[in-house]
Amino acid sequence: METKSFISLLAVFFFSGLAEIYLVFRMKSNFLTGFLLLVVLGLLGLILLTAVYKRFKWSYYYGLVYFMLLMLNFAYLYIYTRRFLPFSFAVLVSLIGYITCETGFMGAIKRKTSRNDINNIEDRKYREAEKIVPNIEVYADVEPGYEKEFEKRFVPEKFISVYTDEEVSSDFTPGNFVSSKKGSIYHLPKCDAVKNILEENKVWFNSEQEARRSGYKKHICFK
Repeated sequence: METKSFISLLAVFFFSGLAEIYLVFRMKSNFLTGFLLLVVLGLLGLILLTAVYKRFKWSYYYGLVYFMLLMLNFAYLYIYTRRFLPFSFAVLVSLIGYITCETGFMGAIKRKTSRNDINNIEDRKYREAEKIVPNIEVYADVEPGYEKEFEKRFVPEKFISVYTDEEVSSDFTPGNFVSSKKGSIYHLPKCDAVKNILEENKVWFNSEQEARRSGYKKHICFK
């Protein structure tokens, strides 16, 4: 889109410039004023072409203002020249430039709106996900022992049941039974004696048969 707009504006700038030069040198009076306007608008046109080529965000808005000024300038030149055909040609070309900038301006607004809509949709999805699955990171600053109280106050009740102790233990334990490298007894993961085993000394088993084959005996916590 930007490449087509640049080519269109380049053609508009060329033909409107020729028409302006023709009208300026046909002025019967105020030639100096017309010539200064020719130079100023020429420089402003070069700025417009550069802005469109570089894809600056403000380029099309600037172009709308530029072509309005350009058409006013042609009206001023017509007053002192009375050359209707060159004036009509110049205004027509300027209108093409104005429409090109307006199209680019509206396209930029639509693209910005689309990006905002996408961001809003992603934000809504993230918020909905947070409602369905409470963010585990919120527990980072909760003192040990107060997790349940925190859930009651800040987590919707219908979501608390998702995180039962049984599910957590099955998700985060490497096996179904645990023992110590320095001991001879295997325990259930919820056994109080497991708390006294250092992490580096824990040995996990998936079944009781596996534990017994390794020479371990069952703890009383199974009763």
